[in-house]
Amino acid sequence: MLRAWLAMICLCSVIGAGRQQDGAAAVKDPSSSPLELVPGEIDFGTQPVAATSPPKTATVVNRSSQTVTIRDVTASGIDFSESDNCHGRLAAGARCTITVTFTPASTGSRLGTVLIATDFPRSLFLVLAGTGE
Repeated sequence: MLRAWLAMICLCSVIGAGRQQDGAAAVKDPSSSPLELVPGEIDFGTQPVAATSPPKTATVVNRSSQTVTIRDVTASGIDFSESDNCHGRLAAGARCTITVTFTPASTGSRLGTVLIATDFPRSLFLVLAGTGE
């Protein structure tokens, strides 16, 4: 199910990839983002309802030769929270870290994302999953 949800997120990202925002050049190839997100998904496994998981991290790496502006980093849903050092300008070759915790509000599968919005038309998504018990 996580892979199917990830495919949907990626498709939405590809559909919006050709749109220009704030005068930025359109990215024709959605895989040409200068940023890399490692890992692209985090699975927290099973966690008791209302208990916060140990934190897990993902790294954003600027693989380009130019500075990229990260406009916003936001976790979706009520089950996941994030902290990061990724706001503002990310120099060529630099990296920043996103730390995420999972606190399930109810039992069952819980899905979410962390959106990393940049000055490029294509945003990055960190896919999150866990199960509340």
